[in-house]
Amino acid sequence: MDKTKRKRNLIFGIIFLILLFVLTYFIIFRKIELGKVYDIIKSADWRFIFAAFSMIIVYFVLYGFFCRETLRFKGVKTGMLKGIVYGCADFYFSAITPSATGGQPMVVYYMTRDKVPASAATLSTVLLTVLFKVVLLVLNLGSLIFFHDVWFAGGTLFIALWFFGLIICIGMIALAIVTMFYQKLTFAIGRFIIRIGSKLRLIKDLDKAQDSYYRFTTEYRQAAEDIKGHKLFMLELFLIVFFMRLAFFSVAFLVYRSFGQNDYSYFYFVAVQAFIALAVDSLPLPGGMGANEAAIIMMYRNTFGPEKATGAMILIRFANYYFGLLLSAVVVMINHMRLSLVKKKDK
Repeated sequence: MDKTKRKRNLIFGIIFLILLFVLTYFIIFRKIELGKVYDIIKSADWRFIFAAFSMIIVYFVLYGFFCRETLRFKGVKTGMLKGIVYGCADFYFSAITPSATGGQPMVVYYMTRDKVPASAATLSTVLLTVLFKVVLLVLNLGSLIFFHDVWFAGGTLFIALWFFGLIICIGMIALAIVTMFYQKLTFAIGRFIIRIGSKLRLIKDLDKAQDSYYRFTTEYRQAAEDIKGHKLFMLELFLIVFFMRLAFFSVAFLVYRSFGQNDYSYFYFVAVQAFIALAVDSLPLPGGMGANEAAIIMMYRNTFGPEKATGAMILIRFANYYFGLLLSAVVVMINHMRLSLVKKKDK
């Protein structure tokens, strides 16, 4: 994709995000008195709200640590600061693209611009993508055991979306495993799908598509070879991603405590957030916007109380989505300016 087309797609993505934001909150607030919602938000203990927003910074720091460890494993020395920049790029482009599809490619792009070898960049993004899904699956299975009543209380539509997300999650993990360890089967499946796409005229250049797919699967295969036999390293990475997820899911609990409530445990909120993430993350919506807001209000209506549920949703979403989006956008913009200056100096 050329630079002009990439910029055009980015602009369209941001416009769509803004329109979706306006539509979402118009639907939510059209029957709600804004004055009451404002009073509820104002009544929150801002020490807990500050802690909730801080969890997103913790998330980015852990992302930076993950990048540093995976790149060092490949012999590339990278500081925490650059790792945090890569985390912000992932968050920003994932947040503005449907089903978070834009994050990983941009991380690889920024890494290679920083002269990180493509093999190291691919290994880091592949491991993060797979472990992100594995951790989410583990948290959901654990939550089903201890909080199955909460899952059942979600209702028919929510449970249907949860099963849809479960199928997507397991499918992506299975696809990653097949791609890594069964190269011949992967090539055969990929060629078959690409040929169908070519016949349906969805793919214009058959040879180019096949070459790109071959490089993609080869890089995945190389990532599998690199990590084979390094069980302790994989355990370390799993724990980093696990705590990344916990930091993100902790926002709801801290918002709950900001209202002076203490009837539900921390693990209850982790379970609910895990259920919501699996149910809405796979939907083709930037940041799950609309679906996330609706799910939070529905799942927490009894937890916070009907009056406070909407105010709680706003605080949760502004902490774990809009604040992260704003912060990551600033970091991405600064990094882009840095790369532009470096490019001018090299000329």
